[in-house]
Amino acid sequence: MKNTITMIAIMLMTVVLTVSCGESSTKNDKESDINDETNYSDQDEQPNADTGNTGNTGNTGNTGNSGDTGDSGDTGDSGDTGDSGDTGDSGDTGDSGDTGNSGNTGDSGDTGDTGDSGNSGNSGDTGDTGNTGNTEPFCGDGIINGSEFCDGKFNLCSLIDPDQYKEGWDGGMADCKSDCSGWDTSTCVAKDPNDCGSMSWVDSETGYMWSNKTKMKWYGVISYCNSLSEDGCSDWTSPTISELKTLIQNCPTKNDSYCTVNDSCLTTGCATNACAIGCTESLDGKYSKLGDIEFLFSASAVVGADYSWGVNFNNASVVYESQDHSWFVRCIRK
Repeated sequence: MKNTITMIAIMLMTVVLTVSCGESSTKNDKESDINDETNYSDQDEQPNADTGNTGNTGNTGNTGNSGDTGDSGDTGDSGDTGDSGDTGDSGDTGDSGDTGNSGNTGDSGDTGDTGDSGNSGNSGDTGDTGNTGNTEPFCGDGIINGSEFCDGKFNLCSLIDPDQYKEGWDGGMADCKSDCSGWDTSTCVAKDPNDCGSMSWVDSETGYMWSNKTKMKWYGVISYCNSLSEDGCSDWTSPTISELKTLIQNCPTKNDSYCTVNDSCLTTGCATNACAIGCTESLDGKYSKLGDIEFLFSASAVVGADYSWGVNFNNASVVYESQDHSWFVRCIRK
């Protein structure tokens, strides 16, 4: 703004100077013309003089100094606000944003009150009392009672009591008589009493011959069997635990893969639960090939302890017992 005003001032001064110079030049020209007329009349028709040479053009005067810049003019009033433009068309709707993640599951509501209990149903009628069973022992119930000698079972002929049956038997099975008074030996085969072992039972599975059983403490077992003379034989010996286990039947404890106690494993650590539990207890002799239901000692002692291994034939468990206790023993011929 200041530059504009400055230029306007300079232009005004230039105009003033130009006008002033023009008036001075016109005045000088008029005075020269008057002088020329006066001189001519005085000379009375003087002949024309020669025109002089045109004088040299004077040098251009120096440009005057610029005038001071004038004060800035007052700011003009603001113009009126223009009318608002028409509202533009609405833009297209943007694409829908991605679905947000599901919120956390809210806490479970309080448990509702327990409903009222339903009415109890009517009790049914009491059934009639059954007839009382027969509790008296009888022949054929499988239990030896009173005067019965046997009851519904069979026995190896070689094991029949020689005090009742004076002859020995080479083999066969004897059934209990129908009145339970004794064994029916009609199927038994007599043995020659002069032969060694002719009265003793031989296990067809192993070939071992077994003596009658007797009861004693373990300390006397080995010497007893070594000096035994029975059934015409005098070469008896006491069985090891592995040999005694061969008398087990109807229970897996006879197998070393099931019960690990054997001639090669005689520490207390060999007595696993399978050995100690055996099978369900039974007093009918079903776990012994000879019908035994008692504990029988073997010649095998527990390593590092005052116990000896044996078989409890009422459940076919293979366990150890104190050597100070009296138990049964059978000697063996191999």
